[in-house]
Amino acid sequence: MPTRPEFAPMVRWFGPAQLLRTAGSVVISKVFGAVFDRRRLDARLSSGEPLIHDLTRDESGRPRERLVLDYVADTGDGWNSTYAVAYWSARPELTVRAPDG
Repeated sequence: MPTRPEFAPMVRWFGPAQLLRTAGSVVISKVFGAVFDRRRLDARLSSGEPLIHDLTRDESGRPRERLVLDYVADTGDGWNSTYAVAYWSARPELTVRAPDG
């Protein structure tokens, strides 16, 4: 007769106490998250002085010859497209060609 296999003990996150704590966090998040806007809190906590960075000068204070700004507004809808955009955005340099050659 085969022996019964030994299984690892149940993981901690599956314990009833942890499940209750998680459920409580979810309820609080749902209640307050629906009306909470982080931007309002940031505005209240700010000093009122806008942060202004002079990007026309480099770290040593010398005027920049050029400024390159990389911006990604939408990384796609789903893992594959998000990964592709993030992968190419993180490249130190891109060589691109016009559609006509």
